[in-house]
Amino acid sequence: MAPEAGLQRQTRQIEFGRALSQNFFMSYNTVFGVSKHELE
Repeated sequence: MAPEAGLQRQTRQIEFGRALSQNFFMSYNTVFGVSKHELE
């Protein structure tokens, strides 16, 4: 495997992880925000 290919794959995994965590936080904030509004 060429070093460039390994680097590209690593970058893709980092971007994927970042997108995944962003989606998680957005979902969490949505659920938490709805629950908080219902409690008030």
